[in-house]
Amino acid sequence: MRIYFDMEFTGLFKTAEVISIGCVDTEGKQFYGECTDFNKDVDPWITENVIGNLLFNDRPPFVSMADDNHNDYMVKGTTEEVGKELAKWLSFYDSVELYSDVHHYDMVLFVDLVTHGKSALDLPKNITADCWNLDQEIATVKNIPLAEAFDVTREDLAFMNIEDPAAKKHNSLWDAWVIKACFEELEKVPSTENKNLKTILCAGFPATGKSYFVGKSGLKVLDSDSSTFDKKDFPENYIKHIKDNIGKVDVILISTHKEVREALVKNNINFVLVYPKVGLKEEYIQRYKQRGSTEGFIKLLSANWNNWLKELHEQEGCEHIVLGPGEYISDIVDSHPSLKLPNIL
Repeated sequence: MRIYFDMEFTGLFKTAEVISIGCVDTEGKQFYGECTDFNKDVDPWITENVIGNLLFNDRPPFVSMADDNHNDYMVKGTTEEVGKELAKWLSFYDSVELYSDVHHYDMVLFVDLVTHGKSALDLPKNITADCWNLDQEIATVKNIPLAEAFDVTREDLAFMNIEDPAAKKHNSLWDAWVIKACFEELEKVPSTENKNLKTILCAGFPATGKSYFVGKSGLKVLDSDSSTFDKKDFPENYIKHIKDNIGKVDVILISTHKEVREALVKNNINFVLVYPKVGLKEEYIQRYKQRGSTEGFIKLLSANWNNWLKELHEQEGCEHIVLGPGEYISDIVDSHPSLKLPNIL
């Protein structure tokens, strides 16, 4: 059984003490423990954000379990008492694999808690003495440096609303649920090792040749038309669609709409933005006419040309490719490093 866990402790030093631990299994059964005997002389940030977000600050020590199936196992007591109850909860499982996030301190303190100060060699036989690390999983799946993975907002990755009244960031049980949701989201992305595809997301301005590229490139290209998505859930449904197809195709052609660009950046999804030089307005108006665009569409693009291209030029969090006269996406695929596909080209 997978156990997703998070721990809060008194600081990032080798004598750190446990403040709380939250655990969630694959089925959603949870354990939560708060320690009463840790050193309260801690950094003010920990006092406000960690101790302030404990669930049982106003309750005396207790142990409770919702039912005989070890649902909602809650405990408040000394570190030894919390460790004893945690070991009891974990004993219900035939086997345990641990999952956490940036877990260097968490894992050491977890072992200390469960073994009552002994070593990983003294863990119960059903618990694997190792831990899957969410930070490394993000870096691997998204093909980004570990430093960038560290900065990915976990709630965004998990589609969890930090503004939700139930959210308690830096509460170990809340964070354990976030870790679980993050791993599950990442597992929806097909492994590039298995698929052997490095998917490039290309946001192309109208008339940059997306449709031609789809038909003539010889690559696996997905043209994701944002106009077909329910606007009630937009752009979240569009971003989910993109995530679900990363690793399945070589290129995903996506919308350049501002709300899409902002959502991609918020979700730390790399993309390439392709648009023309601002001086090519007349050339592009001719392209719109030749492809049969409506008069209303042409007027809209013409009226907003300078402002929209200025917004694209100022867009942060992506790579930029600016097309010159007569250029289309298909013309620059072979030459631009941002669009290189090692397994195909």
